[in-house]
Amino acid sequence: MDASKNAGSSAQRASAARRATLAPRQPAPEPAAKRARASAAPVLGLPYALASSGPSYAPTAASAALLEAASAEPAASQSAGDATSNPPRTGITAPTQNESNPADAQDEPPLDEEAMAAQKEMAAMAENNPRLKQMNVALEKFLGLVDVATEEEKLSAAIPQLASSEDLQRYSRKLVRQLKGFVMTQNVKLVQGFEIDVRMAELNDMIAEANERIAQKLAPESEEMKDAWRPHITAAQMTLARQIPEQQEELKSLEAELKALEEENAREEESLRSEVAKYESQLSSMRNGLVTLDKTVEAISINADAEKNMHETMDILLTEVVPRG
Repeated sequence: MDASKNAGSSAQRASAARRATLAPRQPAPEPAAKRARASAAPVLGLPYALASSGPSYAPTAASAALLEAASAEPAASQSAGDATSNPPRTGITAPTQNESNPADAQDEPPLDEEAMAAQKEMAAMAENNPRLKQMNVALEKFLGLVDVATEEEKLSAAIPQLASSEDLQRYSRKLVRQLKGFVMTQNVKLVQGFEIDVRMAELNDMIAEANERIAQKLAPESEEMKDAWRPHITAAQMTLARQIPEQQEELKSLEAELKALEEENAREEESLRSEVAKYESQLSSMRNGLVTLDKTVEAISINADAEKNMHETMDILLTEVVPRG
């Protein structure tokens, strides 16, 4: 009897412990410092659920995959032997071997290889660029606030279906790792695509030069300020000022092409002038020949008196030649 009572009490205690494990836990009250830091989380563009501590929050579409994966777990049918098995796969990413054991998950790298390569590349670009280095510091502060916004208490309040502390830690690490990796890789692409490192270096040089001129207390109409201050310059002209070096190269190319065309036109003009001179010489010779021909024709032409005398002479000759009978 005592053995059966002990067995029954042990089974009741095991059942009570299992129900306590499966029951959703109420979030612990947050310290005032954490609540003050969490107030900055909505500025980050993250879902308000990650920064809110209210238990009545309705899950958003961003946490739909987490909710679906958590609700699909057969928690009621888990046995003591299944407690050491791998956690169920979710719709975020395929879990690694380190995620099956919370102790091993603490040793996994916080970022993937692509994000770490992007971080190293950004650090190399900002090595001699103080403005870009300041931008990287601001980005690191932003990513630090991401850690604050994804603390276990906030995730537990936003997604109460994930009652297990192990699940919350695993999903929080995944979310932070993927979000930070995405932000870092996209940041490098934006910096390279829009040449922000070059712009930042130019801005730093311009500010240094402006500080020097301010220290010299130059007047706006002074000669030293003419290259930096012109009242008639518009914003469009300032925007197009970066194209001046490229336009100068193009202008030099066009000037060389124009010079070649001018030389070719000069040669063509000289050839045409020689052809015109040759034509005028031939035309003058033809005119002289025509004048000579006119004089010759005029010299051999017969007028009316000469024609009358010639006819009389021919008549006399015919009279003398004709035989007389």
